[in-house]
Amino acid sequence: MATDVREVRGDIPLERIEAELTELAGQLAAGECRWLLLVGEYDRREGYKQWGCRSCVQWLSWQCGLDGRSARDKLRVARALEHLPVVTREFGAGKLSYSKVRALTRIATPENEADLVELAEHATAAQVERVVRSYRSARKAAGDRSDAERQHAGRFLRIELDDTPDSDGSYVVSGRISADVAAAILTALEAARALVPRPEADDETGDEESEEGGSAEPLDHGTLNADGLAMMAETWLAHGPASRKGGDRHMVTVYVDANVLADDAPEDCGDGVCEIDGGTRLAPETARRLLCDSSVVWMLQDADGKPVNVSTRTRSIPPSLRRAVHARDQGCDFPGCGERSFTDIHHLRHRAHGGDNSMVNLAELCWHHHRLVHEGSWELRRGRHGHLVAIRPDGTELGTLDGPGFDHRGIGLRNGERGVTVTSTTAIPQWYGDAIDVNWVIDSLWCIDRRAS
Repeated sequence: MATDVREVRGDIPLERIEAELTELAGQLAAGECRWLLLVGEYDRREGYKQWGCRSCVQWLSWQCGLDGRSARDKLRVARALEHLPVVTREFGAGKLSYSKVRALTRIATPENEADLVELAEHATAAQVERVVRSYRSARKAAGDRSDAERQHAGRFLRIELDDTPDSDGSYVVSGRISADVAAAILTALEAARALVPRPEADDETGDEESEEGGSAEPLDHGTLNADGLAMMAETWLAHGPASRKGGDRHMVTVYVDANVLADDAPEDCGDGVCEIDGGTRLAPETARRLLCDSSVVWMLQDADGKPVNVSTRTRSIPPSLRRAVHARDQGCDFPGCGERSFTDIHHLRHRAHGGDNSMVNLAELCWHHHRLVHEGSWELRRGRHGHLVAIRPDGTELGTLDGPGFDHRGIGLRNGERGVTVTSTTAIPQWYGDAIDVNWVIDSLWCIDRRAS
């Protein structure tokens, strides 16, 4: 039976309302703990990939109705709970609210979590937030001048461009930078991730819990920073926080023969060329992705491979057609995406396979989904009403969840089945109204952390 606002109006005694409010707060906390643990497991198994999503954050936004900021925050907490058994136990028992747990996970470690939980159960959420902010400030202020001087003296950035690249054509980048430079780079990376169509479209700036970075990110640090660095380079070359359009974006020269473009199997291409300027070989599908939306120069060669005729540079997608596709799709048209920054125009049937530049054959895709369709073996086709239908590599169509039904009984019953007993006093802090000694708490936490190190 659906809840009606009339059920909670009328002659219900205030004492009953208070008791139900506090009990439901505990039940919701216990239920949310269970939900976050499931989120952490779903993220660990990368279940979002079967939906073509860039990250668990995007899946939560799409399938669970969360905005991006809330999804990132909950994923950060879900990942932290994996390493904090005491916090998880008390949260799952309904004794800690999500607000308290959200704050605690910014400073909690296996060594200090028991003390932090005891504090949280005797304090309000506002007091817990105050302790966390103060302790994080104290940790940041602990650095000394000698450390800064050593960081500056030891700075370097090395890109092994002179060495032979790995078998897949990638290069090794290593370096060491000082804390202030790292902060500037991380800030730029966060700004780049806010525009890159992936997991991590972040907008965490100004949020207390995002200051230390990393823990709230929807992908592993290495992958996320590599994509952010690529975005920074792209934005710098474009002289502003916007992508260059079409052929102007791809500044890398690619040499590719027509027979390679038309055939996926390199062994069927004879001596066909498919490489970037410098000799690093590309997969044919990568070349097709770049050719979807780039400038093209046709070159005629003689028997010795020397150019005898070269065309002028033309764009594979004329600007007027690009504007028309963007006006229709209004961003990435891959199901569940909608990203509007850094997009390409994709040919559903590639030009190398006989596709044309008709509107029905074109779709606007973000960089992530454009790569997913080409190198990731996904397929796109038009549905009966003109919308895009995504086909996974295993041939199944991207659609609704197809799994066993979920028992939608009351959250209290489900908590009880897991052995969680929640009453009207479970979630109420054991606080007597006295002032909290923040300095004493910080000193205690500092001692715990020093012993652990």
